[in-house]
Amino acid sequence: MRKHIAALSCATLVSFLSISMAGAQGDTAPAATLLSAFYGLDNALPLGANGLCLGARNQDGMPVILSQVIDPDTLDAADFAVTTASGNISTPFCVTLSPAVDAGELRTVLLIGEFGSAENDPPVRVDVVDDLLASSDGANFMGAGVEVTPLSSGPTLIVAESVPASQWMLDRGSGRQQGTGCPSAGTMQIVRATWAGGVSNADGEEAGEPERLLYRVALRQHDGSVVEATPFALADLGDGDNNHLLCLNVGGQPETVYFPAGHLYDPNQDTLNPETIVSVQPDSTLMSQQVRNVRYCEVVPTYRSGITLRTEIWNTLGLNDCPQDAWDALDAPELETQLGAVNVRLNGPRYWVIDEIAALGGVTATGEQATFGSIDMTLRAILETRLRGDLVGDQLYSPNTVQRDTRYVFYAGELMFTLTSPEGDVYAMQSFAQIIDPTLTIDALESLGERLSLPEGWTYQAVRLAQDYFLLSGGETTIVQDDFLNTYQRIRIPLPNVAL
Repeated sequence: MRKHIAALSCATLVSFLSISMAGAQGDTAPAATLLSAFYGLDNALPLGANGLCLGARNQDGMPVILSQVIDPDTLDAADFAVTTASGNISTPFCVTLSPAVDAGELRTVLLIGEFGSAENDPPVRVDVVDDLLASSDGANFMGAGVEVTPLSSGPTLIVAESVPASQWMLDRGSGRQQGTGCPSAGTMQIVRATWAGGVSNADGEEAGEPERLLYRVALRQHDGSVVEATPFALADLGDGDNNHLLCLNVGGQPETVYFPAGHLYDPNQDTLNPETIVSVQPDSTLMSQQVRNVRYCEVVPTYRSGITLRTEIWNTLGLNDCPQDAWDALDAPELETQLGAVNVRLNGPRYWVIDEIAALGGVTATGEQATFGSIDMTLRAILETRLRGDLVGDQLYSPNTVQRDTRYVFYAGELMFTLTSPEGDVYAMQSFAQIIDPTLTIDALESLGERLSLPEGWTYQAVRLAQDYFLLSGGETTIVQDDFLNTYQRIRIPLPNVAL
């Protein structure tokens, strides 16, 4: 049973509106297959390889790339069998995920052992012969196999994937088995490019600025057009693994990554890479929906258990448009009694003024559904904090920091409504409310500045975007509310090419 708790403030609750999503994420995990096995080194692993596996020096090295991130606890050398051209079958001396051990990278397994001779009896196939499980859905790789790419071939791009925001590690410095992060200033999305094995440039150095300029990412815009972009920064450097992070400062859905021929060697430095283009796997944690001018309401009860405060955000999005008669019939004190809550806040009606919203994870919610009066709602978020803790205040035009992981998309050609603080911080409106003014509409927002009681130094402006714009929270963000209880989120990437 629910227990009584104290109420949270208005701005805290409104800040969690962005978590509301419709529908559950489908099963988008790829099949459990092997994507590549690259005969990278023939009796040539360096002394440093002993740090990965004692006795690895002068052994063969063969990076194997799997279709999914694996459960490391199920990884064992006996999982793999390597077959040579003569039919000889061997088991690796050892296997390791190092150095590709950052979050999201645990799909490259380095096989170390004696796998034949490049000249006389090269390896031709790798098979998984025992249980090896994917971390996401438990899919078993046993029975999967792939032909071996010969030692003389140049390195190729094997897979590219959109990186979930929870794995970004912006501004991170490099360290032992830890690559650099993309810059926080400018990054709107990240694509991870995974090579068949470790790569270096023609001078034997790690990829850098010249190689960054060679990458091309094709991104499909919401209107169906495709634009081509060069990463504004290249990251995941300094750790010696087979991954690059392509830091992008443009919006759109990444579709392909291209790299031209003749610029990168594998560790054996046999042949420069061929031209490669690979499709980009989408971020499976995203649950996107177009929401501009979509109406929704929320019932927000709060409970107390000891010194713990629990706030539940129940939302109509995806179920109904919050019929006005049914909404007017709800009574907060009556709901408090029914639910056993000290406080119930009726938050709405509200309308989104962003074009697309995606939840990126980190939200504690079950997707449970309930009916309040005659309105069906889904549990979209849960906030837990301590009694008398640092709760967000409800003062208007007062910046408040909240925790959440969301991605908003504003489409090119649409209006964005902004507040600018005296300090120069810009806030983009995420939703408008009909709580103070029941007649407020999205069409009235362009001239809303004439009605606002703006504090000294604050300005309101409507801008029309010349290209898609991503507004990310990245685990933490800052919001404000105006005197109509419209809610805005601070932007951290300057608005590009706006038309006033």
